[in-house]
Amino acid sequence: MAVLAGILSLAMAVAVPAAAAPPGGGEVQPLVFVAPGGHEVVPAKDIDQPPEPLQTDIEWPSQDLYRRGQGGTVVLRLVIDARGVPARVSIERSSGMDLLDLSAAVAATQWRFSPAKFKGKAVASEARQPVNFEIPPEYSLTRTTGRKRDAWFEQRRAGTAQRPAADAEGRFPGYVPDPFPIGVDSVAQAREMLERHGYRAAPGPVPVIGYALRDEEGYSEWAVLPALPDGVVMLVRNRLVGDAQSSWMVQSFLCEGPQDRCEQIRGRLAKGAPAQVTGGPYPVPPGEAAGTVP
Repeated sequence: MAVLAGILSLAMAVAVPAAAAPPGGGEVQPLVFVAPGGHEVVPAKDIDQPPEPLQTDIEWPSQDLYRRGQGGTVVLRLVIDARGVPARVSIERSSGMDLLDLSAAVAATQWRFSPAKFKGKAVASEARQPVNFEIPPEYSLTRTTGRKRDAWFEQRRAGTAQRPAADAEGRFPGYVPDPFPIGVDSVAQAREMLERHGYRAAPGPVPVIGYALRDEEGYSEWAVLPALPDGVVMLVRNRLVGDAQSSWMVQSFLCEGPQDRCEQIRGRLAKGAPAQVTGGPYPVPPGEAAGTVP
């Protein structure tokens, strides 16, 4: 979703789910997959050895969710046939995000297990499988930095914003003006703050220094553009906002140089920004979730 995604590219992670455990309690929710024989389950009391995972790989379905600290645990209910192949997959407990739930369920159809055994014979069985899409500390919703707050910090931290008009494909404009000030007085001040509290993005093909910042205010991406021949220096900030249905980025600029030249560059950047693919519901502000912000 992030604007300037090619510039601010960050690494994805792979989550490895925990070992299968015997089912117990909880009503199975949406059924995602069922193959012939998917209903044939040997009662747990007749199993001498439960199924064991052999291959349960899964990847994050969205880099944006990872960067924005929107993870969670999906609990799947599996029927594993006598060959160790999932014959039935359903979602017992949602992570709270449909994309994560579906990704886990679809991946599970390709997993392989050592089948359950009864008197030395392989049998079909049922198992509960948690899949944890874990967020690393630097992207956690509860992350705090203690960075100095500017006058508009709390207003930006509120997170919600007026939803922009979507195009025919459901995408939002690539450039949506941020209604609040950027929060720094100079590019040098921003660089100092970001080097101290943010995470620098991996270098890309474009000579731009990119940062990701996750703190008490929320999530934002920053791009420091290289100084132009005429001495103009510009900083672009993409800040995550949204509502209970979707999330998107709003943009703000800080330019040091002649005003007319800054406006010209600003206009080009805004006009050239690619459309945004909307994300899921806006995440709960960190302080409200963990009590970390007074």
